[in-house]
Amino acid sequence: DDAKSIGAVNCVKVVENKLYGYNTDWIAFMMSLQSFNYNKKSSDNFNYLADVNVNGYGNDFNYLADGNGDGDCNVNGNDFNYLVDVIGFASSFFSENISENKINTLKSKLLFPNFKNALIRGKGGAAKAVANALKTLNVDFKFASRTPNNSQEISYKDIDNEFTENVDLIINATPCGTDGLGLDLDDVFDFNLIPENIYLYDLVYNPILTPFLLFGRDNKRCKIKNGYEMLSLQAFYSWFLWSSDC
Repeated sequence: DDAKSIGAVNCVKVVENKLYGYNTDWIAFMMSLQSFNYNKKSSDNFNYLADVNVNGYGNDFNYLADGNGDGDCNVNGNDFNYLVDVIGFASSFFSENISENKINTLKSKLLFPNFKNALIRGKGGAAKAVANALKTLNVDFKFASRTPNNSQEISYKDIDNEFTENVDLIINATPCGTDGLGLDLDDVFDFNLIPENIYLYDLVYNPILTPFLLFGRDNKRCKIKNGYEMLSLQAFYSWFLWSSDC
C-alpha cells in the first residue's frame, strides 16, 4: 500500500511466482532523521558521516549502535538494543496498518527533531518517498522543481527569503551534486537563500559532503546529513521483507 500511495517501488519480492513491490526508502529516510539528534561527537554540525572512515572500519555505522548518544558503540548493552529496536519497530510498518497510536508511539520512543516546514528539492520517486515520511511525522512541506504542477509545488525561481524563512528542513532529493554527474544544485537554487541554523539533508552520498551541505555547514551554521544512512537502512528493510512472511 505504501508503494502504491507513494507511486514508486524500490524493493521487489517474489512470492509463489508473483512479484510484489514495496518502498523501503520512505521508512529509511524517516528513521535516519534521528541522527540529527543522536550524534554528539560532531556537535558543531551533527554530521557523523562527514568523518566517515576516519576512525577505521566498524565506526561508519557508529550512530546506528550508539543509542544513548555517548559516542561509544556498546554491542553488548543498550546501544545495540537500540539498533535492533529501530529496525524491528520500523519494519512493523510493512506488515501492519499505520495507526495514529503507532505514530504517537514512534514519536515517543525515538528522537526526531521537531520539524515544522520542509522544502523538498525534486519530485521524482525519491522525493515522493521523502514526502511520505514527512506526512507520517505531520511535517508540512512543498516540492521545489523547474516545472511545478499544483499548489504542493513551487518553482525554483519563486523561492525567496520570505519563503525560506519559515523552513527548518531542506532536502535535496535530486541527483544534483553527485560525483561525475556534472550537475550542481546551485545551478537551479541559490544557496544564499538557505536560512541559518536549519537542517539540510542531501540524499546524495557520493561525495560524502556535497556543495549543498558544505555551503550550509560553512556559511549558514546548518546541521547537515547525507544519504548514506538512508541507503543503509533501506537495505536493512529490504532484507527484512525478503526474509520474512510479509
